[in-house]
Amino acid sequence: MPIVYLLWIVPVLIIVGIVVYITNKIRSFSLALFGTESLIDGLQQEKLSASKEPRSLHSMEPVYLPMIRRDFPELNVNELKKQAERVLLSSLQAISSQKVSLLSAEVPDEIRQKVVTQIGDLKEQGLKQFYDQIKIHRTVIRDYQKRDGLVHLTLQTGLESFAKLEKGGKIISGEANYRSQLAFDSHYLYVQDMQKLKDKTALGLTCPQCGAPVTTLGEKTCTYCGSAMKEVNLRVWRLTDFHLV
Repeated sequence: MPIVYLLWIVPVLIIVGIVVYITNKIRSFSLALFGTESLIDGLQQEKLSASKEPRSLHSMEPVYLPMIRRDFPELNVNELKKQAERVLLSSLQAISSQKVSLLSAEVPDEIRQKVVTQIGDLKEQGLKQFYDQIKIHRTVIRDYQKRDGLVHLTLQTGLESFAKLEKGGKIISGEANYRSQLAFDSHYLYVQDMQKLKDKTALGLTCPQCGAPVTTLGEKTCTYCGSAMKEVNLRVWRLTDFHLV
C-alpha cells in the first residue's frame, strides 16, 4: 500500500476511534444516569419527570399552627387555605385570559386591583401570560407575625400548570409541552389592636377603582379619584396580596 494512503487512512481511523470511544462513553453515562442509551432521550425523560414532581414548599406549620391556635382558637386555618386557593385560581385564570370579568365575587378588592394592574402591564408590553390546566397540590403555613397591632399570616400554595409567557406568538419563558411546578405566597392581614397601629397604609387598603392607598379609615370616597368606597370590616382576616415565589 503506497505511503500516501497510509498517511490519509491513519488520521481517519484515529478520528473514527475517538468518535466511537466518545459515543460509547456518552452511551454508558446516559445508561448509568437515566437508564437510556440516548443522552437526549434521557434528558427529555428527566425533564418530563421533573415537570411532574410537585415543588417542595417552605412549610413552618409545625411551628406556627400551635401559636395561631393559641392566639385565635376559633380560627379555621383550613378555611383560609381553601379561600387562598380559590382566589389564586380565579386570579391566574383571569390573567391568562386577560379578562377581569372572570374574577369570582370572592376575590377581594386588593387582589382584584392587583390583577387589573398586572393585566394592564402585560397588554402594554405586548405580552401574554398563560396558566393552563392548573392543578393545586397543597397549601401550607409559611409565616406568622404580630407587630404594631397587626397580624400577618403568609400561606404558600404549590401548584402545577402549563405556564408560559408569550410575545408576538413566541414563547419567551416557560414551556409549552412540559408542566411547570410553581409556588405562590398569599398574604392575610388581621387588625388586632387599632390603638397600636402607627401607619394606616399598613392595612393594605386601596381604592378599588384607581388603586390609591387609603390613609384615613372610614373614608366614603377616594381622595385621589373621588370614587365611592364601601366600608371594610377590619375585624376579619383579609386576603390582601399574592405573588409567585
